[in-house]
Amino acid sequence: MMTVGAYLLSGAVVRPQLKEFGGGVFNDVPQHGAESAALLIHRSRDHGIPGYVKFREYCTGEKITSFADLKDIVVEPHHLIPILSDLYRSVENVDLLVLALAEKPLRGSLVGPTLGCILASQYRKVIRGDNYWFSNINTVSSFSIAQLKAITSGTKMADIICGSADTADAAVQPNPFLLADEFDNFPISCKSEALSGMSFEEWKQLPTELPRVTPHVAKLLRDAERIVEEKNRQHTKSTDRTDEEDKFPMFPHSLFVHSPTKARDKTTELSEASGIILEATKLLAAERRSHIPSYDKSNKVAVSQFDLDWFFARHFPPDTCFPADLPCDHTAKYRIHSGWCNNLRRPEKGNAFQPFLHLLPPQYDDGIDIPRSTSSTGGRLPNPRVISNVVHHDAFIEHGKYSHMIMQFGQFLGHDITHAPLSTGPNGEALNCSSCDSFRTVSENCLPIPVPEDDPFFSPTVDGEPRCISFIRSVNGQRQLGPRSPMNKLTAFLDGSVIYGSTVCEADALRTNSGGMLRSTQSTINPVSIPPQADDQSQTCQSAPRYPCFTSGDERVSQHPAVTALHSLFHGDHNRIAGELASINSHWDDEILYQEARRIVGATIAHITFNEFLPKLLGNKVVDKYDLRPKSNAYFKGYDEDCDAGLSHSFSAAAYRVGHSMSRRFFSRPDPHFHNSTPPLDLAMNFEYADAVYDEENGGVESIILGLVSSTSMAVDRYITDALRNFLFNIREIPQSGLDLAAINIMRGRDHGLPSYVAHRKLCGLSTPVSFVDLSGDMPPSAVEALSSVYESVEDIDLFSGVVSEIPLKGAMVGPTAACIIAEQFSRLKRCDRFYYENDGPQQFTQDQLDEIRQVTLSSVICSNHGSWIRKVQPDAFAIPDDITNAPTDCDNYHMLDLTKWVDQYGCPISSSMTLAPGESTLISPCTSCTCTYEGLRCRATIIHDCHAAAKKFSAAEMMKDSACAIQCSFLFKKRYD
Repeated sequence: MMTVGAYLLSGAVVRPQLKEFGGGVFNDVPQHGAESAALLIHRSRDHGIPGYVKFREYCTGEKITSFADLKDIVVEPHHLIPILSDLYRSVENVDLLVLALAEKPLRGSLVGPTLGCILASQYRKVIRGDNYWFSNINTVSSFSIAQLKAITSGTKMADIICGSADTADAAVQPNPFLLADEFDNFPISCKSEALSGMSFEEWKQLPTELPRVTPHVAKLLRDAERIVEEKNRQHTKSTDRTDEEDKFPMFPHSLFVHSPTKARDKTTELSEASGIILEATKLLAAERRSHIPSYDKSNKVAVSQFDLDWFFARHFPPDTCFPADLPCDHTAKYRIHSGWCNNLRRPEKGNAFQPFLHLLPPQYDDGIDIPRSTSSTGGRLPNPRVISNVVHHDAFIEHGKYSHMIMQFGQFLGHDITHAPLSTGPNGEALNCSSCDSFRTVSENCLPIPVPEDDPFFSPTVDGEPRCISFIRSVNGQRQLGPRSPMNKLTAFLDGSVIYGSTVCEADALRTNSGGMLRSTQSTINPVSIPPQADDQSQTCQSAPRYPCFTSGDERVSQHPAVTALHSLFHGDHNRIAGELASINSHWDDEILYQEARRIVGATIAHITFNEFLPKLLGNKVVDKYDLRPKSNAYFKGYDEDCDAGLSHSFSAAAYRVGHSMSRRFFSRPDPHFHNSTPPLDLAMNFEYADAVYDEENGGVESIILGLVSSTSMAVDRYITDALRNFLFNIREIPQSGLDLAAINIMRGRDHGLPSYVAHRKLCGLSTPVSFVDLSGDMPPSAVEALSSVYESVEDIDLFSGVVSEIPLKGAMVGPTAACIIAEQFSRLKRCDRFYYENDGPQQFTQDQLDEIRQVTLSSVICSNHGSWIRKVQPDAFAIPDDITNAPTDCDNYHMLDLTKWVDQYGCPISSSMTLAPGESTLISPCTSCTCTYEGLRCRATIIHDCHAAAKKFSAAEMMKDSACAIQCSFLFKKRYD
């Protein structure tokens, strides 16, 4: 039996068509063989079935009067039509089966319109004519709502196949009706949570405190504060010069990219306090004449144990933008923007402005602050630009299945959870780190990357001086004595902060304070709004003033047009939801409408992430291992108040940056019919330029979104487009004004103290290579050769370069090390978030609301907010369109979030004049009784013992309108039906 099953699962189906129709039946019986086609045609005539043209007219309204009319209807008309005209005297005589099988198939179907019509009509009658059909609600035999949900969510063909498997290691693809592939339909174990089958629960019968600071440490902090003040004075002197004296002028884009030009005052305040603690650590190390050991969770060094909250309270006091009220309200329904009080025991966990977490002890050359620059052999680590040129040069290798949207959503998601601000001068001014000696002349936070003499793109000198690629260190955010630890200025949680901001002040600046709406820039072709124009266009926006850039919850909203497009999608979704909620709950004020819409949008972003994005990026096996799959029903019970959702350095500075290899250089902008008639956007020429967003003649953000879902993503590999490697934040009018993102990624890892790629493999329980030869099973030969040509030792490989060079896991886009680090992070984002959308508690969605959110897909969000340009989109926006399995579908066919599940009321309205109180029941029609519950109205069919008596109370029209009556008392209406 399993052999037959394996054959059925692995063999491709043959599309119904004439050339496959025929063959013998009973051929094993001598003199009794027969052709199946002839038998079926004869059988249809025996049953009096009309010819094809009658059915075609019935199904499509199209009249066929001659064989010539078949030209655009059938496959291979030049071959088939002459044959048919010879066999049949008239086109009206052609048998149904012959031409039905010859029709061109519909998009997304195996059959043509006539067979599709006949089959659909029959199955519709099967459902409507069956008194015991499983999903009938208002019948005596119906399942309960909860039982129905268990059946529909837990019954899959793969579950049934696994249920009959007779081996412990059986595996089957998630969708057995499609051939297995190496992506989201890769066979998974029958033991997987994804194939857990139907739950039968609904069929059960019901009835430390830290030590205080010593005087010595307090003195160290005072001494360190004086050192920092002196450094700030020296910095002011060194930068007090005219632009004419600067051989390396600061390009405007550098002000945005390399410093928080929209920096919160909190960033500067906290970096000052962290800088003092870093200097105090250096003083302590000098006293001991040794390096301070790196922080280790299993063996904390003494210096990291001092309580410095008093010190931070002085430099980082709570204010109106960043409130820190205590005690926390455990009954709160909505998140605080900064993440405060998400964890009731440790309110600061996962907050904005917290230091990133280390998965491994940080690796600095001095144990404290100096970035890793020494090889394990004692030499120097290779120049990041050299690594970029040799290992990460451009190569055009597309992914076989997934769309460019998977890259863009990944970036949008990253902007929701991670942003390491860059260091500034003492007064918050941007640092100019373009000069190769800027570490000495400008700031010790400058780490310029030298351009090699033989660089294939950048000239090695500028006006006779060596050229360097500007690099500024991330803002230090450490809160304890010990090694440097850069900060994340965003909340760690998947909370929609990319749209709403991570402080109250940011959020308030984006609101209209009316109807729960966000401020917007209106579009003439798109009813959905795009984010508002930024008040300050100076230095950051290359297309201003003609085409102003935008502001949003994350300041990178105008980084390139596709980023703006994703912001516009969810920004508009908020306003759409707020508007509908206002219509449903007219008594809600602006604050409730805003918070509830924000809560729903945050939940949909999280659901798309866990339900669609992560299974493709990581593969089903990893998703199951780390419990990242959303539940199909009920609530998630895995919240852990002892864990910390904080972003890890390994995730933010390296592993999640694999998305950079997925980016194309050219972003297509198709028309509503998916035709690429508009020139594509060149990413290299569109950093911080907003003109494409305003190009409504060519579709604006909608055409960009269509391009993302219809274009193929680049594969996750070591190759990175030159748009990012040579033209990052390039200014159109200035040659060689761009940066190298690959080199920056490598240097950023060293800046954050990331240990090597090999160390992370060991952390993940993977094999630990001791030579480059040992990489051959995990990387392509060309990658091993490239890495060995620049690194002296396999132990030197930077984490970013290592993870993008790995061979992807089966069913995933990324290799094992990236999958481990990314999955670990998202596991904590789920387990450590009290407001995770599937959790129960005071903040929970009702079961009906949660069921609605679980039906949301990225495609349904796109279609819920489309304008005149987007009319169709494929069901899986992260996979490229396919005529059979992922055909673009009219937006009207998508399930839209039913916001009536958010009706806020006491009781249940039955009509304009009648409302049931909770617990009350009544007949709402002759054969249907409803009870008002706190989760809404629940209705069931009543059993009719005497149909004649019921007919005396109610009219025939009333009873026929009630399906429960029509089924139980159908004999009363037989004459009417006849």
